[in-house]
Amino acid sequence: MKIILSPENSSWIGILTALAAFYPALIGAACLQLVLESVRKSEQLMAVFSVGVLLLTIIAAIVFGVFEFNGVYPAISFWGTIGLSLTGVWVWIVANGDNPDLQTSDPYAPSGGDTERPLKGDTSEYQE
Repeated sequence: MKIILSPENSSWIGILTALAAFYPALIGAACLQLVLESVRKSEQLMAVFSVGVLLLTIIAAIVFGVFEFNGVYPAISFWGTIGLSLTGVWVWIVANGDNPDLQTSDPYAPSGGDTERPLKGDTSEYQE
């Protein structure tokens, strides 16, 4: 927090650059996924929503990019990219909310099944 609030210290520029590259990629990919799914399901409202979010993200990326390039409003640039990163995670959750591959299934599935079931094969030859 001290790094962000002290504008004379330039060590936070790398963090701001990483955040500025993160949220456009995340929101762009999630919006593309939303558009493709909504077209497949014939849901025009979701397609309009995702294109609107994408356009607002492009505008915000341009504004924050100009702020970062010119070195003005560093705190606004930082907190704006944090907010847009959180928005990107939210859009990703909306895009993947009904994805069956990401939903929790049987808790025993990674271990190969229920541990109380009888084992296959014959173990009568083994001594303890």
